[in-house]
Amino acid sequence: MGIIFIILNIITFIFSSITILIITFNWKSQHRSITNLLACNSSAALIFYVIAISIQIPFLFQTDQKQMNLTFCKIRAFIYVFACAVKSLSYLVQAISRWFITVHYKHRILLTFRTNMLIILTSWIIGLIASSCLLFSSKAYQYEPESGLCVLTSKVFLTSFIPVLIIFFIPANIIILLYGIILRHTVHIHRVHPNSFAKITNKRNIQVYRNILILLGIVIVSGTPYFLSVIINGITEGPWALYSIAVIFIGMAAAMESLAIFFTNDQVKKLFYKKISSHRTRKIAVVA
Repeated sequence: MGIIFIILNIITFIFSSITILIITFNWKSQHRSITNLLACNSSAALIFYVIAISIQIPFLFQTDQKQMNLTFCKIRAFIYVFACAVKSLSYLVQAISRWFITVHYKHRILLTFRTNMLIILTSWIIGLIASSCLLFSSKAYQYEPESGLCVLTSKVFLTSFIPVLIIFFIPANIIILLYGIILRHTVHIHRVHPNSFAKITNKRNIQVYRNILILLGIVIVSGTPYFLSVIINGITEGPWALYSIAVIFIGMAAAMESLAIFFTNDQVKKLFYKKISSHRTRKIAVVA
């Protein structure tokens, strides 16, 4: 599992860092947009997740877990859950913003940087509150031998069910709802205004629709195994492998999202390819 997490973390960190660096260094010239602001937020959440899981990876290679400091384990678990919460809520932030852009585009205040920054800040505060409240429980954060990590254990139903609702189940269902509203709005616009302008708008909305569908798939991949683990443990003892699968799928989803953010952002992707091609051209010129 340690090797798997290292590989997934490298992928997540590289593509998230590339996205943030390209947008940041070109923000004033051509990358100043709500879409890129949201991409930076999601990428920052992914880097935070990489840090949270990286401080746990060394302990996966330890043979003697009995000497583990329980307080330090609890802190690592808190950081990990906070990172997972922020990462999950970043999907919801993107869906809400795209809902504003697609459906409520006439309300200009909803399309401002201030409004979107407020939504982003709120998502981080919700994630912090949700993960901090669990610190008061002696059973919530603990070392899980099956996964080899300090996590919010799914073995205790009461302390794991409510957080998983806030972090995974509710955001996923809101994204599905917004996804349906955007789809309905897109179809309605296409029927009522079948002209060239409407077709351009419809094409843009379809791209938003595609991106939200990708996000929804990532959310489902990320949280479903852990959610099933919580439900199964509420009824009977869950299988040993399910705990490892739950945390690995969260890491897989993080890597998938970092790739999705990079490859669905045409501005970032084109500028990155341009930088690579220019670097190769200079290198060939020097050799010649």
